Amino acid sequence: MAEPGILPLRSDIAFAAGKREMVLDAWGEAVEKMSAQVRFGFDVTEITGQKDDFLVTAAMATQ
Repeated sequence: MAEPGILPLRSDIAFAAGKREMVLDAWGEAVEKMSAQVRFGFDVTEITGQKDDFLVTAAMATQ
């Protein structure tokens, strides 16, 4: 009951409903086209800067 009926997305990567594989493939292509740097297994410790010019500091995630 508390979940929103409409969730506005704020991303340069488009989202269209579909099968999981199709959605993930589309996101992967968009990330590659944008030259986005995606890293897994890290904890974000700090974000500094401003829109279009920022630095994300991360540390290896503790398991």
